[in-house]
Amino acid sequence: MGVSLEFWPGRSPDIQIQPVFPMRLSPACAPALLEDAPPLVTPADLGRFTLLHESAAREDWRIWVQHFGIDGLDPGQGEAFPNLDMAAKAAVMGAGVVMADLFLCREELERGALVLPFPHMACGTPHGRYALIGAADRWNAPGVKTFRDWIAAEATH
Repeated sequence: MGVSLEFWPGRSPDIQIQPVFPMRLSPACAPALLEDAPPLVTPADLGRFTLLHESAAREDWRIWVQHFGIDGLDPGQGEAFPNLDMAAKAAVMGAGVVMADLFLCREELERGALVLPFPHMACGTPHGRYALIGAADRWNAPGVKTFRDWIAAEATH
């Protein structure tokens, strides 16, 4: 059993999938980063900051920029990290603006370590939701089923 994205190219047909958590993206940064800069009026103004990427593929910002049709913002500029956790920590420290997954970064957002400069501009991804994945032959084993039921109940909170 593992966690992956709902729609992943080339996944074996022997894998079962149970979507669990939404994947919604929106830029986020430390509040202090906005205090020391000219105000962000349009999304293109994000180009004044270092964009922080959750992987070397730099797909996160491209998805958001394309979804909203934003001109004047290079979605490939900035620093790439091995994962979202490291990119979000860099954003909390004021290194730039991360493309936050609103579910995975919820603790930082709730405690105010990260803020959304454009809170009304969140989008999904072509990868769908986060999902549990597992081998079809073990999918309904009692322990696996119990875990799947538990995680589904937790996801509703």
